[in-house]
Amino acid sequence: MQSQPSGDPLVGTTVAGRYKVIKLLGEGGMGQVYLAEHSAIEKRIALKVLRAEYAHKGEIVTRFQQEAISASRIKHPNVLDVFDFGQLENGCFYLAMEFLEGNDLADELSRSRVLTPPRALPIAMQICRALSAAHAKGVVHRDMKPENVFLQRTGDGEEIVKIVDFGIAQLKPSAEEAQAESTKPHRRLTRTGMIFGTPEYMAPEQASGKHADLRCDVYAVGIILFELFTGAVPFTGETFLGVLTRHLNDVPPPMRAVYPDLQISDELDGVVQRALAKDPNDRYQNMNELAAALAATPEGQYAGLRGPYSHVGGDGRGSFLPGAVSPNPTAQQFVNKAGTPQPSGGAGPVLTDAARAAVTLARQPTGGVESRAETQLGGEVATRPPVKSSRAGPVVAALLGVLVLGGGAAAFMLRSGPAPSASAQAKADAPPVTPEPPPAASSAPVVAPPVPSSPPPVTVATSEVKLEVVTDPPGAKVLKNGFQVCDASPCQVNATVNEALELLAQKDAMTGKAKVLAQKDQTVTIKLAAPVKAAPAAPRMCEVMVGDLKVLRPCQ
Repeated sequence: MQSQPSGDPLVGTTVAGRYKVIKLLGEGGMGQVYLAEHSAIEKRIALKVLRAEYAHKGEIVTRFQQEAISASRIKHPNVLDVFDFGQLENGCFYLAMEFLEGNDLADELSRSRVLTPPRALPIAMQICRALSAAHAKGVVHRDMKPENVFLQRTGDGEEIVKIVDFGIAQLKPSAEEAQAESTKPHRRLTRTGMIFGTPEYMAPEQASGKHADLRCDVYAVGIILFELFTGAVPFTGETFLGVLTRHLNDVPPPMRAVYPDLQISDELDGVVQRALAKDPNDRYQNMNELAAALAATPEGQYAGLRGPYSHVGGDGRGSFLPGAVSPNPTAQQFVNKAGTPQPSGGAGPVLTDAARAAVTLARQPTGGVESRAETQLGGEVATRPPVKSSRAGPVVAALLGVLVLGGGAAAFMLRSGPAPSASAQAKADAPPVTPEPPPAASSAPVVAPPVPSSPPPVTVATSEVKLEVVTDPPGAKVLKNGFQVCDASPCQVNATVNEALELLAQKDAMTGKAKVLAQKDQTVTIKLAAPVKAAPAAPRMCEVMVGDLKVLRPCQ
């Protein structure tokens, strides 16, 4: 044994015969976490030690051990690896786990307050993968919150999410374990009616003490997404039971009411709201469905998220189906690389009227082959809605090629055609020949020579649509895709056929907007409203122990 610093009796010692304790990393109500090194292989690890006063409380020790069992059962790159459990010489129990460098999601929110979709969605997708793998192994976390989402940064700058703290996870026994337990009396670790977890992230069924399955993790991830985009959780209160009551009875506030500067699409807003449904049957039924929904949003497509996973291999990494979601350039109207609205427009290629007609043709809805993509993360399977694949693309490309190449070829032939042959020149110099009179008509039918086939003519529809913009109240300036197009409403805004645009009306402090697909001349009415004041930010919460129950209270 080496000399021990006076501050902590474990620092500087070698415990369990193989872990040299280097320094204290942090502590909480249940115990301390140390940086240690495996003496034999010189690998740095994290050592989590349960406080001595809990060493004789069997249920707490069992939960501590369950954290190791849950993590080792999952074996996924987005789940913290716990590889050893035991008891030290002083009687305290410990867990040995991989050492991570970085910070948790709660610290990230403390610094940034909110995260933009390009920052938040890759984190959310990794959370979905980890929890899907856990659910496939019969493990439901039941305490998902930003503090349990660790952001590990690798040497090459990659950010890897690690889900930690499966201490109150629900474990579904294997077939062999269930058969063995059925032959003897068994006291369940978690009984129906007992409430465990952090109140701000509890699903209604969990808050009421009912049976909570994997869909309670879907709800918790919905709360985390709400907090990432707004900087606050939807439900807070003065007491533990007060928060639980709001989860049971209150409708989540609109995210834009909590954070007026929120810049997300209606599709992404809808994904979060569905994850927060009170009835578990109304939510996404597993993490795969939630992941696919996030990937299908404009922000998810712009970020290149790949929602449909065809297979998760032994390393936990997914391979993708050929029909998986790919980055969609049209999503740029919702978000740019910095996470702010991106107006459409800007300089582009100048097209002729015929070329523009061909592009317009490509935007028309056409029949196509239905493709189906399945999502599988860790064993769960969810089917995405059929996606129509258009065949207009190759046709339009051919039309554009004919327009461009045909025009160039004609010009080339006019300017530098081949020299006439000698026979052709002789015929040109010969005197004109008087044509013979046509033969007399006969009863035999005349067969016309075959005519080369040609593509049918393209019918060009009207290329411009007129939108009459009316606001309530009138007199508002109107912006089209971020650029002002009129000073005071009512006014007329021009658009091309099938153009997707966003109209924003502003008058004093009132604003309103409308998304329009310009297919015909029409009137667009925009209701103006004053901004809603943001709710005060939720206080910083800390975990404390009340008897044997871990609860969350405002930090002192």
